[in-house]
Amino acid sequence: MDYFFKILYPYQLPPESFYEEVLRTVIIAPIKETFMFLTIPHLIINRIVEINIFLVLIFVATIFSLAHHTQYDICQFFYFFIAGSIMWYYYTKTYNNSSISYAIIVSILLHSMFNLTLTILGLFE
Repeated sequence: MDYFFKILYPYQLPPESFYEEVLRTVIIAPIKETFMFLTIPHLIINRIVEINIFLVLIFVATIFSLAHHTQYDICQFFYFFIAGSIMWYYYTKTYNNSSISYAIIVSILLHSMFNLTLTILGLFE
């Protein structure tokens, strides 16, 4: 499992500077992860089968959490699980009320705010 995520997440290597960390976590990661964990699963699952949206939320939030290497820390797992659930909720809510492009933009901005908050809090450690 670690090998799979190292291929998908090469940007999780230690950053060389603060600006590189901000670029990776606030811009690149939200774009990449919105497509991997929200857009693609939503399009695939909706086309294949009508399934309970709650089960999809559990699946997406679990994969989102495991992708952040949280399988070794239960507190981090739940933090990312909740964050993934919130992003999935807002993605589906905006997708149902408007277009997919608007849902993607809202999800990327929400994810960027999560990551920016964590980056700023990391400065005070």
